[in-house]
Amino acid sequence: RFLVDPMLQDEPDDVRRQKFAFKADIRIIDGVWYLRDPLAPQLPGKPIWSDHPGSGDTAYFDNEPVRVSDTIINDVTATGQEDLRALWSWPTGTTPQHYSYYGFKVTGGNTYASDKTSMDRSVISYGLLHNFGGSVWNPGHYANGAGPTPPSGTSPGSIKSADSAQALLDGARSGFKDGWLEVRSEQTGPNDSEGRSDVETNRSRLLPINFDIAGLSKALQTCTRGELGFHFDGTCNNSSGRRFNGVVYIASTWPGSMNGFSADPDASSFAILAPFHNESGEPDLVLPSAMCATTARNFEAPLKPPLTTCAETAREAGGGHIRGSFPNVVRVFNGALVSPPTTRDYAGVTIRANLYPQGLTIATNLPIIALGDINTETTPRDEPFSPVAADDHFVPVLLAGDRFYRHSVAWHDELSNWLQPLKANFSLREGKATTQHIEILAGWNPTPVAKPSGHDHSSDGFEDFPRYNECWKQEARFRGSIVVAFASVFTRSGANNADSHGNGYLGCFPPRNEGFDFHLQDPTNQPPGAPLIVAQSVGFWQAR
Repeated sequence: RFLVDPMLQDEPDDVRRQKFAFKADIRIIDGVWYLRDPLAPQLPGKPIWSDHPGSGDTAYFDNEPVRVSDTIINDVTATGQEDLRALWSWPTGTTPQHYSYYGFKVTGGNTYASDKTSMDRSVISYGLLHNFGGSVWNPGHYANGAGPTPPSGTSPGSIKSADSAQALLDGARSGFKDGWLEVRSEQTGPNDSEGRSDVETNRSRLLPINFDIAGLSKALQTCTRGELGFHFDGTCNNSSGRRFNGVVYIASTWPGSMNGFSADPDASSFAILAPFHNESGEPDLVLPSAMCATTARNFEAPLKPPLTTCAETAREAGGGHIRGSFPNVVRVFNGALVSPPTTRDYAGVTIRANLYPQGLTIATNLPIIALGDINTETTPRDEPFSPVAADDHFVPVLLAGDRFYRHSVAWHDELSNWLQPLKANFSLREGKATTQHIEILAGWNPTPVAKPSGHDHSSDGFEDFPRYNECWKQEARFRGSIVVAFASVFTRSGANNADSHGNGYLGCFPPRNEGFDFHLQDPTNQPPGAPLIVAQSVGFWQAR
C-alpha cells in the first residue's frame, strides 16, 4: 500500500523513493498543484496552481495544519491563486486556464468571478460530469435548479454541460453513488455488515476529483506563461527543455484519513459526505474543501455561494466520523486517445503524436475509476514474444489507487445520484461496450477466513477485481496487466450474497474480453514510475 500513500517524514529513503508521490513530476494535493523539484524530490515542490481563490493559508481545519499522520505537506501558506499570481508573475488580468475549471479573479473587494466560462478543456473538475457522447465528458450540473431528482422515463437528461461559472460551482457540490459501497461496504471490518446501514449508505456518496486526460494534453501543449506547458517547455515545444516524466500523483486529505478502519469510531478514515443538495433540490452553500479559503469570501453576483473556509469541518453526531466536502475518489476520463501514433483531434484538443513517449501514470491514495474508453489506439500483443507488427503502437497507461472501478462509455451521473434509491432505475444504468488498454495497481477486499452465516463476503475472485456500478450488457474489453497489491483501506466492499448479489442488482457483470498485453514482457515497456523489485531465483541446483 505504501506505493500509493503520500510521502512521510520519517520513512526510510529506499521506501520513499519507490512511491508514486516521490516520482511524480506533478503532485496535486488538496487542490494545489506542486512541481517536483529534482534537487529535493522528497518535498512537495513549488506550488504552480491552486483551486483556492484569494490569498493566504489554504490547508487548515480546526485551526490546525492538515497533516495526514506525518505526511509531508509543509507548504500550506501562500498557496491561494493571488499568491501564485505574484510568485510566478502571471500576466496582469489573466489566470492560467488549463489546470482546472476554477480560475478565479478578483473583481473588487472580497469578491471573485471565474475566468472559466467556456468548455475550453482543462484538467481538474469536481463533482458532476455530463456525458457528451462518444466517450467524452464535460463538467456538468443539474439543469434548471432541479437538483438530483431521479430522471423519469428511459433516457437520462437532467445533467447538462456547465456553460457558466455558476454552473461549474453548482456541479462541484454533488457527486454520484457507489452501489458496491452502499450495499456491501464494511464499516470497521470484513464480517460486520448485515445490509445497508446508515453509515454504509452515507459512505456510498462519492465526491470525485475528475481528471481529464485530454485536458492534461491540452495543458502540456499550452506554453504561455503560467500554464503547465510553461513549466515543461521541453514537452510543450518538443525541445531540449524540461520534459514531463509521465507521472501524476493526486491526494485528498482530511483528519484521520490514514488511520485505516478501526473499531474506534474516532479513528475512522473515511469522510462521510452530507448531500450538498437538500430534498427539494436546492443546493447547500458549500464547496469542496479543495476550493476553500482561509477566510470566507463571497463570490461576485450571480455566483451565489460563499467559499467554505478551510477551518470548517464537523464530527458526525454520536460518532467520530469526519463529515464534510472532502473529495474521496479520483475519476479518470476523456482518455480514448492518450499518445496516438499520429496527431489527432479528440475531445476539443489537438493531441500531438507520441506526446507521452514513455506512457502515462496517474496514481492516488484514493479509489480510482477508469471512465469510458482509455488508450484505444494501443495495439496489444496477445502472444508472448510474437513478431512486432508493422503498425504496432504501444503506450503504457497505469492507474494506481486504493481500489479500481470500471465505468462504461454509457455512464451517467444522474442515474446514480446521492438521493436516489439504488434500485430505482438500475435497469437504466446499462453498461455499453468499452475498451481500456491500461495497467492497474490497486487494493481489494480479501475473502475472510471466518464468514458470518448467510454472507460470503468474498473478494469475488480475480476476475471481478474491477468493480462495476452498471448493469453491463455489452463487452468490457481489457488488455494490459493487473496487480492486486494490498487490502483496500477506503473501499471495503466484498461480495455479499445476502444483499441480492447475482439477481440483476449489481450482478450484471459484463461479458469480459480480457488479457495480458505481452508488450509488458519487455522491462523497457513498463509505465512511468512502475516499482522496481530486485528478485533472485535459483535456476539450477545440483548436489555434488
